[in-house]
Formats: sequence, structure tokens, C-alpha cells
Amino acid sequence: MDGEPSTHDQEATLRELAGPLLSALSAGTLAPQAGYGSPPPEVMERLTEARYRTMLEQIPAVTFMAALQHGLQELYVSPQIESLLGYTQQEWLQDPVLWYERLHPDDKDRWNVEFARTIAFGERFHSIYRFIARDGRIVWILGDTKIVRDDAGNPLFIQGVGFDITELKDAEEMLRQRTIDLDLANKELEAFAYSVTHDLRTPLRTLEAFSQILVQDFGGKLGDTGKHYLDLVRGSASRMAQMIDDFLSLYRISRKTVDRTWVDLSAMARMILRELKDAEPHRVVDVRIEHTRPAHVDAALFRIALGNLLGNAWKFTSKLAHATIEFGETVRDDRPVYFVRDNGAGFDMAYADKLFRPFERLHTTEEFSGHGIGLATIRRVVERHGGHVFAEGEVGRGATFFFSAGS
Repeated sequence: MDGEPSTHDQEATLRELAGPLLSALSAGTLAPQAGYGSPPPEVMERLTEARYRTMLEQIPAVTFMAALQHGLQELYVSPQIESLLGYTQQEWLQDPVLWYERLHPDDKDRWNVEFARTIAFGERFHSIYRFIARDGRIVWILGDTKIVRDDAGNPLFIQGVGFDITELKDAEEMLRQRTIDLDLANKELEAFAYSVTHDLRTPLRTLEAFSQILVQDFGGKLGDTGKHYLDLVRGSASRMAQMIDDFLSLYRISRKTVDRTWVDLSAMARMILRELKDAEPHRVVDVRIEHTRPAHVDAALFRIALGNLLGNAWKFTSKLAHATIEFGETVRDDRPVYFVRDNGAGFDMAYADKLFRPFERLHTTEEFSGHGIGLATIRRVVERHGGHVFAEGEVGRGATFFFSAGS
């Protein structure tokens, strides 16, 4: 409109007026003007109280204050009490026994004893209690309270803070229940292992014994075909017995306590390969063992794992005139890992996910002996140490197995 300053003019005027003030603030030279002193003490007191109250009402906990002259009477409770227990500040302060009524009945005797000790000896009141909210919820509160006394040492009032730890307690209960469930599952597994050890072996021994009797006493009447069938039966029974042994071995490894110590895995690898060489001295194998950093592992468990890895490398290079087996250390994904590498049969990476499953085999028993439990055992040992195991390979060009030993 005509005669009214434009928005641009208003902004220019504000800049002109504010300029000296902003400069003084930046230079730190702003001082009270003559005739204007500091606010009166009562104003400063109210400001301090307001700041203190604002701070209390912003923290994620309930703060409170209660007088001690006539029992325990609430003087102040922060507004967080409403979101915690469903009661307003006014309700909480108007009813002097409401807080005690909402204290869980099973916790009242303990509260009486602990609070009496606090009053008598001046001990800091720090404990956990359950309260019953307006909607019936159980709320766990961690309370920390101290007594304020006069110059003569007489108690005047208490002040404190209460933290809602219900989620923590719920998590603890969930963990406790899972621990119970795990213990129950372990007991069931132990019972199953006992059944495998005793109940399943009995029919296998019977089958093996009567098959042997048939061959010895009636071999002449069976003929070559009958003997062949009996050999198949006995072979299957023998493999089943070995699978039971392998299963129990895997179970025992899963249950064994991990007793960590510093282990030289390179020295362990040399010893294992020396034993393999002694068992088959005719084999020509180029063994390459690097010096590696010590591993903080269970020596007995890693003797089993490394023995399986190197034993597999020895087995799957058995058809080569000149085999190579390596043990060393490298880095994968910025983390140090150990490895066992060979130039043997290898495997198709499309089936790599099957390698570490119990009783899974990528080669037939006619090609290479075994029951498919070795790599599952290796994975169990490594994972019990907080490590990881994986493999890379190519059919006819060998395989490399990598593993970490945890922290």
C-alpha cells in the first residue's frame, strides 16, 4: 500500500538497528546500561528453580522428593510418572500412600527393611522394585535415593531418581527362559546320544554276527550270489556303525568345553603331515608349510579340525603322481585367515554350500573313502571358537579351505 514501508525497507531498518548489538555480542563488550542492574535475587531464584525443574522433567526417568517429618510424604514428583505408571503428578501428590499401594506386594517387606536401614545408618538407598501401573502392568524400577539432613544430622527429606528397567528385565527373563529351553534340548540330545550308542548298536551287532554265521556255516549252500548279498549286508552294517561313531564324535565336539591356549598351528600341521607320510611312505607329496602367527584356540579341538583338513587334502590328492599340499596364512576381507590348499580332485563351486553339512558327499565312496562328517566337524570346531570356514575349488584343479580362529 502507498505510504507503507516495503518489506525490503523493513529488513534494512532491522539490520541497521541490530548491527551494533551483534557487533558488541561478537566482541564480548556488551555491558549493562546505566540504570539497569542484575535481576533481583528472588527473580534469579525463580529462574534457577525453573531451569532446574526443566532439566529434571527432560531426563528419561522419574525424579522425586519426599518429606520425612510425618512419615513419608511426597513433596514433588516429575511428570514422567504419568507415562511410567499411569498416574498424574496431582494424583500422586494428593494421595500420600499411593506410591506404597502401587509397590508390588512381594517387594514391600524388602523395601521396609532396606529403607529402615537407610534411615538408621544413612546408607544410600539403591535397589530394584516392582510397581503395579494403573493398567495392571508390572513396571521394574531401579531407584537411587539419598537422605538430606539438617545441620544436626536429623533427616529432613529424601530425594532420588527412578529408572524404568522393565525392558531390561523382560530381556533377562527371555534369556533365562531360553537358557532353560537350551538345557532341556541338551538333555534330550544327551538321551538321544545314549540311545544311539546303546540301542542302535545292538541290532547292528546282531546283524553282523548272524551274517558271519551264515557265511561260516552255510557258505557252501549260498553260492557266490548269496555270499555277495551277505557281503553287501555286512558292508552296510559296518558303514552304519561307522556313521554312528562319527555322529557321536561330532556330538562330543559340540559339548566339549573350549579351553583356549596359544597354539602354533604350523607346528601342528607339520606333525599331522608327518604322520600321514609315515602311513603311506610311497606317496610323493610336495609339502609347503608357512610360518603362521599363533592361534588362541583349544589345542585338542583344533588338532581334530586341522587333522581333518590335511587328511582330506592327503586323500583327494592320492590319485596324483605329484601332489602339493600347503598350509599358511593370508588375508580375506581385511581379516587374517589360515588356509589348507591342495591340487587334488577339487569340487564344483555350485555345490559349495553342501560341503560342511553332516554326511553330505560330493564324491562317491568308490572314488574316495569317507562318510561326509569331516568337514562338518571342522565347521563345528571353528564356529565354537567364534571363527568362520569357507572353501574355494575347481574340479580337477584342487581346493583351498580357509578358516579363522576367532578372536
